[in-house]
Amino acid sequence: MLDTAACWRSLRFVAAAVLLPTLCNLSGMRLQEGTIDIVTLLNTQQTLFQALDLLAQVRLTRFQAVVSLFQALGGGWPAPPLAPGGRGNTVRAAG
Repeated sequence: MLDTAACWRSLRFVAAAVLLPTLCNLSGMRLQEGTIDIVTLLNTQQTLFQALDLLAQVRLTRFQAVVSLFQALGGGWPAPPLAPGGRGNTVRAAG
């Protein structure tokens, strides 16, 4: 079942990630014009980076859920066979 609340939340994060760089650029122009101070610009940039970080976390969680669903439905891949000596497959450098 699709979680519509999670989809809307993800959509809001994407929208924020798209709009916030524009707002940071506008804040930079306002700083040059002298209408805001450096603290306001830094707060705007901090908000941007927090939103981008949150968006990355949401995407990671979504991808992990897809992988979990795939594995729960019987998908996946077998473990690699062990090499003689029980150490697993190792890649050796040529030489």
